[in-house]
Amino acid sequence: MTFIIGCSNAENLCRKAARLANVKLARSETKIFPDGDLYVRVDGNLEGEKVLLVQSGYPNQNSALMELFLALDAVKDMDPKRVSVMLAYMPYSKQDRRFKGGEAVSAGTVLKLIKGLGADRFYAINLHFAGGRADFHFFNVGVRNLNAAPLVADYVGSKYGDFTAVLPGKGSNYLLTDNVIPLETRRQEYRASGGRYFGGSGILGKDIDVGGKTVLVLDDIVSTGGTMAKACDMMRRKGAKRVISACIHGLFVDGAVKKLENAGADEIISTDTIESGFSKVSVAPLIAGVVKKI
Repeated sequence: MTFIIGCSNAENLCRKAARLANVKLARSETKIFPDGDLYVRVDGNLEGEKVLLVQSGYPNQNSALMELFLALDAVKDMDPKRVSVMLAYMPYSKQDRRFKGGEAVSAGTVLKLIKGLGADRFYAINLHFAGGRADFHFFNVGVRNLNAAPLVADYVGSKYGDFTAVLPGKGSNYLLTDNVIPLETRRQEYRASGGRYFGGSGILGKDIDVGGKTVLVLDDIVSTGGTMAKACDMMRRKGAKRVISACIHGLFVDGAVKKLENAGADEIISTDTIESGFSKVSVAPLIAGVVKKI
């Protein structure tokens, strides 16, 4: 038998996936002690069973990861047949290399901890540093990376009909392949002074014809919204009839929503890898598909 366990940030998502996959949803209990320590308990008899443990790493990424680690350790103690872990949104995924000596490669650290705690397989959805790779190894950890962009495209197509997709940066060029316009993003040199890790960005998009069209501007992550806002504004200035701002993982920090609205976005869309008022597309079908394979 297969069980899905949803940690705090993924409970609603896992309920949807369990219904789609017709599998059992095991309950977990989490609370915070007065001193700030986390308490995690997984309810059920999982001996000899297959388990998919799901968490989203936002909000409160550090607590979310600690909860995942504790839950994984608790599940392994129950002697299941196999434990797979999915981070619907993986925090620290932008620190996948060492830019300056002495830096922690945080993405690698997270994966090594998950593997060290006994996970048999690791899944992610639109992992930032994967660059479109679906099945690869990172720090000797096997990663299976799922793409939710087609689900977003289906939603937009069903609501608005024909559209042109614009991808604002080479890191997102893999998201969709049909009727796509890639933009070139130029970022300032990486810097780690004053607590600021990345410089500003610029969007280059010459000879783009979107006049009178519905344009879907799609990226993997919208954090502060600067790059997305510039792309939306460019589409407006180039005569788009309608501009849809969409992403897989919507963090929407530092006034991002206001930036997108001011840039002329008619609608803001994200998935439920991170729950918000903009989570109009569910990745539950992707998780249900994983359940059938583990």
